[in-house]
Amino acid sequence: PSYPSGHATISMAAAILMDYYFPENREAWDKTAKEISQSRLWGGVHFPIDEHDGLELGRRIGDWIVSKIKNTE
Repeated sequence: PSYPSGHATISMAAAILMDYYFPENREAWDKTAKEISQSRLWGGVHFPIDEHDGLELGRRIGDWIVSKIKNTE
């Protein structure tokens, strides 16, 4: 099964966490997550919907984790 892309999900969740700790590099983290996601599409491993929804899922997971971190600070 290819849905959703695990690489897209994990890379975007990691990018959100990196954004939190290193906000000055926000654009670089987001770009890198999208490039990782696209590499799976170019390699023929995933379909565009797998990548799109994987990135969205990763964003939601990353946001959830950051909200938990903020609540403990």
